[in-house]
Amino acid sequence: MVKNVFYIEKEKFLRSMLEAALKAKVESIYTVETLENNQYLVEDLKPDLVIADFNSLKKDEIQHLLDHKNYKLVVSVETNDLELLNSFVGIDHVLMKPIVVNDLAKKILSF
Repeated sequence: MVKNVFYIEKEKFLRSMLEAALKAKVESIYTVETLENNQYLVEDLKPDLVIADFNSLKKDEIQHLLDHKNYKLVVSVETNDLELLNSFVGIDHVLMKPIVVNDLAKKILSF
């Protein structure tokens, strides 16, 4: 069962909605707009699950998440970026956009 979630998403609305949906269901959820200047938090917080919006990350940040992985990594992506995303090995699950927050919360709780 997932206890600690780290969510990287540029859209403030999605971050706040997911945080509200999971607040009572997980021990902690930490959200950031970008991974820039926040990479250390992933190692410090030791989440069970990292959810990252592909468009919120730079290529080296995705690689950093994969290189330091001791969590499940879920990446949300638009159809036109799917081929580029497939070049990264080690992603546990891909979520296609658009994302429905309640569906995402249910999926997270099922991990």
